[in-house]
Amino acid sequence: MHQVTEEIDAGAVVGQSPPTNVRNTSGKIPGNCLIVYDKLSEPLCRLTVAMVEELVNRYERGEKGLLAHADLIARYTPEEKAKLMQPITATIPMEVFPEVDNSVFDY
Repeated sequence: MHQVTEEIDAGAVVGQSPPTNVRNTSGKIPGNCLIVYDKLSEPLCRLTVAMVEELVNRYERGEKGLLAHADLIARYTPEEKAKLMQPITATIPMEVFPEVDNSVFDY
């Protein structure tokens, strides 16, 4: 995640998702970029929730100014990190976005 600027991804890096394996079981990157995008979208739910929680916590502490850094990787469970490192097994892209993982919410 980057701080917002007019230029895409030109702002300072605030946090990042865990390493993600985008290779298939043969060790190659799939030729269909939509299959890769499907894999890269998997961590977005947790990443988004972690960033919102970080911003809410800063607000509650009365902190002002830009968020310079957030350890978003620490918000992922070991199981989630392991799943992201598994090879891609899909051969066709998903027709819909992944469902939201409700376990990331505290309700």
